[in-house]
Amino acid sequence: MNKYQPILQSSPDLLKVKVSSRSKSNLAQELNTFWNPYGSRLKSDTYDSEIYEIKKEYDKLSSDPLYPNKHFKKLRKRGIIISAVLFLVMIFMNVILPKGLEGLGEVLSKLFFYIVIFAFAPAVLYYLKIRRSENDLIKITIAKQNNWLYAPHKSSKHWQKLSIRYPEIFQVGDEDQTLQDEFYGKFHGHKSDVEFWTGYFEYSNVYYSDGKKRKTRYSKTTIAVRVSKQIKARFYLKPEESITSFLNNFRKKEISIESHDFNKSFAVFYNGKKREKELDIVKVLSPAVQVKLLDMKEKEGNYSVFFHGDAVIFVFNGGLIKKKNTNFIRKVEIDPKDQNYIKDRLESILEISNEIVKYLD
Repeated sequence: MNKYQPILQSSPDLLKVKVSSRSKSNLAQELNTFWNPYGSRLKSDTYDSEIYEIKKEYDKLSSDPLYPNKHFKKLRKRGIIISAVLFLVMIFMNVILPKGLEGLGEVLSKLFFYIVIFAFAPAVLYYLKIRRSENDLIKITIAKQNNWLYAPHKSSKHWQKLSIRYPEIFQVGDEDQTLQDEFYGKFHGHKSDVEFWTGYFEYSNVYYSDGKKRKTRYSKTTIAVRVSKQIKARFYLKPEESITSFLNNFRKKEISIESHDFNKSFAVFYNGKKREKELDIVKVLSPAVQVKLLDMKEKEGNYSVFFHGDAVIFVFNGGLIKKKNTNFIRKVEIDPKDQNYIKDRLESILEISNEIVKYLD
């Protein structure tokens, strides 16, 4: 059984959340809204207008879960028939027609490839449309099942707000910085609820080659967890192997952790004097936290973590779901593997955040 469970806002279990010193009005506000790392709390209907059309599409598809499969096969069959008929006509023109008309067969032979593409174009376009819609529909469904808030559309405004609050993470790239596929949610632990946010961050670096402007596109999954105690130090863990030798020589604020494996895997970045920051940073990076961060590195590969205030933010390469199992062309239903993958990924991060707060003042 999972240690953390998604919070169902209508569940009576919510009454078990400890109030501590917060007023009832503040508690009610938190129970009915979602934590937002770059601004005020969000209401549950904040993005209803954005997902309305996507929900309509999902309702339409789910009314007949096998319709995409049947329609795709129908379009594919039509392309096969058109291609077969064209092939027979081409043979007829090249072999059976009298001399003098062979040219028509040669022209048709040259056009055969393009005509086949045209014949299969409806099936290919329909396939791409369903698979493209599928990405949003998976996330909307998962959000609905767990009572999370979901914002599907690209937003440069959200990126701008985050880049002001967390420049270490989001002030990167030359242009085209956007956020999309944002989840705002809550998990219920043994003692209290844990709030999180995740977003898909994209940006471009510009370079010039042969006098032409070119771009390299990058994508990151950022997952922020709200911790119950304030983290005094502001610091950033980055993969040690991703740091250039120049930066290693230039950096004079390195904090050495007792774990040799941890020092080999991560570099610590922060502003200020070492003697003023070291104790607060070491409190956050307890031995238990180090072990969990190293375990995650084994599972995820290189990633970065930012610590400050009430937030711990993880930055991974690529999307939230690394390998999608859901396929609406087969059947319109969410593969449990995709939902469990997202939950497991978030849960491992929540466990790290719980370890962090144990040693904070």
